[in-house]
Amino acid sequence: MNGNDLWDVLGSLDNDEAHLILAELFAHYEQRRERDPKDPGAASFFQALESIINRIQSCNVNRR
Repeated sequence: MNGNDLWDVLGSLDNDEAHLILAELFAHYEQRRERDPKDPGAASFFQALESIINRIQSCNVNRR
């Protein structure tokens, strides 16, 4: 699938499916990091995830 196809799939997911996909991605990269603590792909995933979480939480605080 290309990026556009993936966006379409993501847009059509219900909340339960989206949570499951996020949990599976997290577990996948956590396993990679456990096998190789210096895995650059895993490090990039967790850095991006942390950045996104911080941005979303900041936006949510600003809305209140």
